[in-house]
Formats: sequence, C-alpha cells, structure tokens
Amino acid sequence: AHSGSECLELASYLRPDLVLLDVVLPDIDGIAVCRQLKQNTDLTDTFVVLLTGKKTHSDQKAVGIHTGADDYIARPLGNKELLARVGLLLDMRHQRRAIRESERQYRLLFENMINGFTLHDIICDEGGAPVDFRFVAVNPAFEKLTGLTGETLLGKTVQTVLPETEKNWIEGLGRVARTGASVEFEHFSEAFDRHFLIMVYRPAPQRLACIVQDISGRKHSEKRVKRALELSESKEREIAALLKGARAVLELDDFQTIARKVFDLCCEVIGAQSGYVALMSDDGQENEVLFLEAGGFPCDVDPELPM
Repeated sequence: AHSGSECLELASYLRPDLVLLDVVLPDIDGIAVCRQLKQNTDLTDTFVVLLTGKKTHSDQKAVGIHTGADDYIARPLGNKELLARVGLLLDMRHQRRAIRESERQYRLLFENMINGFTLHDIICDEGGAPVDFRFVAVNPAFEKLTGLTGETLLGKTVQTVLPETEKNWIEGLGRVARTGASVEFEHFSEAFDRHFLIMVYRPAPQRLACIVQDISGRKHSEKRVKRALELSESKEREIAALLKGARAVLELDDFQTIARKVFDLCCEVIGAQSGYVALMSDDGQENEVLFLEAGGFPCDVDPELPM
C-alpha cells in the first residue's frame, strides 16, 4: 500500500497476519492507521508493527504502543534483525490464535454441556481446613438443574446461597480440596428434591470444580423396577402357596389337618405370626373355631380350643 487509506482497504479485504506500517504516510499518519486497524473487529488477530526512519523519542513510541501497535521499530535496522522480530511476532500471533481457539472451544463446551458445572474458590479457616466454597463460574446446565442463576451465585459462598446444604457434602468437598484426589458420589439434595451424581476434582490449588448430573429419573426407574420385582416375587409366593394348598386338599383326608396346612401357608405368604381358622355358617356367622395360633402372644380365649 502507498497510503494509509489504501492500507486500511487492503487490510480489510486480505486480513493479513501482520502489517508493517510506516509512521509517516502521505495522507494519514501511521499511528492513526494503526488505531483504525485495531478497532476493526475483523482484524483482531492481525499484528501491527510501526516503522520509522526518524529518531524517535520514547514518548512517541509509547503513543504508538498505546494505540495498539504490537511493536515499534526505529531504523536503521538490519534486514535480518527485522525479519527475526517479524518472525517472533508471527509466532506470538499464532500462539495467541491457538489460545483464543482453545478458549472458544472451552466456552462452547462449558455453555452447551448437558451436565451442570461449577467452579469454586476454596475458603479455609485459620487452621487451613476448607470450610466453604465461593462460586467462581456456573454453566447454563447447572442453572437449569437448580433454578439458580449465575447472578445470584457468582462471588457468593455455597453456605450463603444454600444454607441448608448438608454438612457431609461440605466435608466431602473439603477432602478433595485437601488431598487433590478426585471423587465421584451420588447425593440426594433435600433442597432441590433431586438425586445427583457428582464428580469433584481440584483443577488448580485453591480451586475446586464439580460436574453435576441429575440422576433422579434413573433413581425413580430403579425404584419402580425394585417395586415391580417385589410384587412379582410376592405373586410367585402366593401362587406357590395356592399350589401347596391345593395339593394338601387333594392328598390329605382329615379336614382339620387340611385347614391347618392352609393356615400355615397363608401365614408364610403374608408373614403373620398368629390367627385362627373357623368354619362359617350359611348366614356368614362363625360356626366353629377349628384351632387358634397365638404365636407366643398372651391369649385368654377358650382354653378348650385346639392350639
């Protein structure tokens, strides 16, 4: 480019890695051009090096640097040294871009991950023991899980925002803070009425990170499966008892013996310890008590009954 205006136009079109910019230009001075280049959001990763052939005072260099110039070179300067400095700046530029890309990827992961994530500063007592944790960052998934926003959490401690937090939870975080050993555990939070799977690790000294997964659905499913299994086993016991009772009716001749066998099977199914068997009349009234099982409890019924 032969002028500042042409430089601005070409830079916007080409988006170069680096611009070598003379301070003295025929239309706009190089410092003003540098300022406009740095204000262009499309040229965030473009390095600008100001060059001058005049003797330059340190204050002038400071002005150039304050406009955003990445270097200010005063001639005379050998070509090899100039190339070396440009090469160094390009390396720095590539490293900066890599860092920014890494930060961008981290931010995408942080904001879009399914599980909740929190980052905390560790707060210790005078003896150095962790006693609380200050929220440094929370992701949208954590906000959705808890109904709490970053505005209400950041800069505040766990026990300030969630005073009902169980003591064993704080102690568990404290062990990770002291030892640096990661842990994973399940936790039911009464505050949120949810089951969580929590992985806690120490990413840096005095920092603690938590990944929080809501497993309430899984826990409820496990509970339903357990209940269904219990019902199935109960039905299986009932059917087995009915088969045994039917066999007793078919194989035994004495009615009272049959009644006793059926009674014992019923006790086995329902877990009863005491009861009695009585015959019923046609009008639904008890006609005759065949026997009574007190199960070791005090009993003041007719002592003549078979026990």
